[in-house]
Amino acid sequence: MVNRPKNIGTAAETAVVRAARTRGFPHADRLTLTGNKDRGDIGLCPGVILEIKGGEKARAASDLDIERWLDETNREALHANADVALLVTQRRGVGYPNAHRWWAWWRLSWLDNVRDARNVDAEPDIVVRMLLDDALTLIRTAGYGQPVTDLEQGDVTFVIDDVTTGAPRTAHTRSAHGVAGQITAVIEATSATP
Repeated sequence: MVNRPKNIGTAAETAVVRAARTRGFPHADRLTLTGNKDRGDIGLCPGVILEIKGGEKARAASDLDIERWLDETNREALHANADVALLVTQRRGVGYPNAHRWWAWWRLSWLDNVRDARNVDAEPDIVVRMLLDDALTLIRTAGYGQPVTDLEQGDVTFVIDDVTTGAPRTAHTRSAHGVAGQITAVIEATSATP
């Protein structure tokens, strides 16, 4: 008997590993299951794990699904003793060969290990969403994986959900190195909203 959910998960994880290996994480690999002490689905490099959600459930994920999966990702990061963790969900209309265009989700506080701007006066549970490709670049600029080259510097767009209104705030920057300042600016604007 075929275990369809397991096959969907395996295909999604394999697609993300392939994307990561061509984007500065040549040793990215699927992690073995460890029961109730799961350490995530993918190890990008020492100190960095990913939790992957694929298939229709991921493509149609509700805010509650994302919240639950972020909690799961946080538990797995603790089990793995990881410095950096993020949730990756498959996007509607974006197949396995383009997994680098899937969504990467973080909580603002999780970005402390990959951004320069710390001590920002904002809610640490704010949800941040960006393309996996941009998230991988951001992680690399923090010193994980292979160094980012000048040729790889490009546009980074991310969304931070406004905890006051629930409305997303979008920020855009021309380089991954500028993300920290952009995140700070969006947070300050979000925090200032009545």
